[in-house]
Amino acid sequence: MDLNERLTLRYMTHLLETPAGRAHVLNQCADAEATDEGEMFDRILAQVDDPDLARLVRRHQADELEHAEMFRACVARTGVTPPLVPENLKLLSRIDKAVGGPRPVETRQDVMHAYLLLQVIEERATTQFAIFERAFRSVDPKTADTFHSIAIDEARHLKYCQAISKRYAPSEAVREKTLGHLREVEAVAFAENSRANMEYAFARGYVSMSSIEKAFWFGITAVRGALGRGQPTPFARAQAD
Repeated sequence: MDLNERLTLRYMTHLLETPAGRAHVLNQCADAEATDEGEMFDRILAQVDDPDLARLVRRHQADELEHAEMFRACVARTGVTPPLVPENLKLLSRIDKAVGGPRPVETRQDVMHAYLLLQVIEERATTQFAIFERAFRSVDPKTADTFHSIAIDEARHLKYCQAISKRYAPSEAVREKTLGHLREVEAVAFAENSRANMEYAFARGYVSMSSIEKAFWFGITAVRGALGRGQPTPFARAQAD
């Protein structure tokens, strides 16, 4: 676990101390699985011409919808009904904005691009869910088990992303270049989204911290923002190496 991941775990431990904080995290996870990723699958299926690959896409889609329901069950156990997730807290919306808006899926290369975008989102989920599992373990073991179970599925989804993006890429060089670019975009978007999330959670009293502690966390995010640094996943760092 690197420094970013250790800091995330420390912050999440504070956030999960309150039922409202737990509900907020879980609601975001449910929304991302059902809405953010879910909206992409129908557009992709319209262009997938291989029946076997189409079955993979449909299975992927069904898994995400099932994950959303699993997270909603976890939300229900908190006893809190969280508000709708604001648009400025949605990672995919930030990525879409950074690349010029949602890209239509009309060509084979668009299928590659869409599945590479799904891949970088799945890479982030795989990284974050491992941290969330650890953070939830002491306050809600059943939810921790849910994160563990879903993380196994996400690892399988990464194989779908790789297989489908390779099938529809014009060349491996184009696929690798596009993947590297999207990982860079995602890292910056994730850092921005993390700061917005922190501001949202603090403003609503979801986090039990002193003013000094809050200043510490805002200071970390401010430094990252000033330096223009994203938070790459281990997958992105491995590609860079």
